[in-house]
Amino acid sequence: MPFALSVSVILLLMLLYTYKGGIKTLVYTDTIQSVFLILGVVLSIVAITSQMNISIGEAARQVYQSDYSEFFFFDLTKIKFLF
Repeated sequence: MPFALSVSVILLLMLLYTYKGGIKTLVYTDTIQSVFLILGVVLSIVAITSQMNISIGEAARQVYQSDYSEFFFFDLTKIKFLF
């Protein structure tokens, strides 16, 4: 596909998107993007757990028991500094 043609198609799509405009279009595109992002996370978890030959429940249990899953550190002896 020639460069000029691809640029023209992209500009045409941008103009159509702008012409359609409005908050409704934004809501639809953001909803579609969010659905695909969540679907990507779910499919990634399924693919990883299937390659590891463990269930999703077992993966959740291992994450829960791991020290790497802590968000807040109240015990300062667990904090590892880079220096």
